[in-house]
Amino acid sequence: MCAPAQSGPREDFRHKGARAMRFCVRIMVCAVVVAVLAAMLMMVGCSSDDDAKLFLNASEKPSWGPAGKVALTAWGGNEIRYIYSVQQGGGGLNLLTGSDKSDDFGHEGGWHPAYRPDDGSIIAFAGRRGQSPREGIYRMDGTAGDRNAAAALITAPQLSGADGQPSWKPDSSGLVFSTTEFTGTMDLATVAADGSGRERVLLDPAVFDWDNADEMWPTYTPNGKQIVFECRRRGDNQSDIWIHDVESGQTTNLTASNFDDGAPAVQPAVAEGATAIILFHSNRNGAKYDLWAMDLDGSNARPVTQTNRSDGFPVWSPDGTRVAFVRDREVWTMKWTDVEADRDYIRLTRRFR
Repeated sequence: MCAPAQSGPREDFRHKGARAMRFCVRIMVCAVVVAVLAAMLMMVGCSSDDDAKLFLNASEKPSWGPAGKVALTAWGGNEIRYIYSVQQGGGGLNLLTGSDKSDDFGHEGGWHPAYRPDDGSIIAFAGRRGQSPREGIYRMDGTAGDRNAAAALITAPQLSGADGQPSWKPDSSGLVFSTTEFTGTMDLATVAADGSGRERVLLDPAVFDWDNADEMWPTYTPNGKQIVFECRRRGDNQSDIWIHDVESGQTTNLTASNFDDGAPAVQPAVAEGATAIILFHSNRNGAKYDLWAMDLDGSNARPVTQTNRSDGFPVWSPDGTRVAFVRDREVWTMKWTDVEADRDYIRLTRRFR
């Protein structure tokens, strides 16, 4: 029977060395974990690498706010649309609208976001709240959405119909939107930011049968004196881009094509002496859609994107230097330039396969 080993100076040294080694390993592991977490946070916050992409199925037109955020609509797994915001450089996903999953429309997602152009502190959007199934235009906090404070109603049809597709006046004093209240088709209407003065925009009846057509995706020109919009005759598969002068009442067809031209966006800021550009999507090159551009008077129409993917619903950055758009259910941005190689494409979201 062997006697137990005696502890001595050499044994104590080995124990202390082992403890020191384990301590160093822990320090190294912690350092690696911290470094990885820091890298992940950096990627989520500002990177445009593939690993930073956010998986969402984008729907319809996004909105680019003055505070460096892009708001977008995406479908949830419960077949309800929700509004999110992301950083304009990528990452930073933030859910702005929620849902109580009830049948009384008490708190149902949202769609068609529009940042107020002055400071982006408010987002107007289409949605349903309260005990009514009618779709109205609401306002919510531009950063927190309606998660902390309930969205406030701006305007809704008095009897039946729906309001949607809001767009702010450049001075933030009011909105233009589409409504089905008046004729059952989608008509243009305006309202003050406080919800007062709701009225239909009376388009020139001599140039088109507006009561049998849908007027969609309205937006103001930078001076607030004109409204640019898409119009589609009911039952037709072709749309045109029109412009309406608020003061004179004159309404002019800018495209008058045999194609589906829609969702116009007017450049909000241009260099002195330059002409504002209207972007829109069109199927002029085949079954898929591309982004097209033209001058404010409808001249100089030319293709912008021509890929094997469908591009649509363009919106401008507040300074007019970049464009956000939906590419096959993904939100992308690009630098505004005629040189394809210089466009600096950034994919903000990645669709579910």
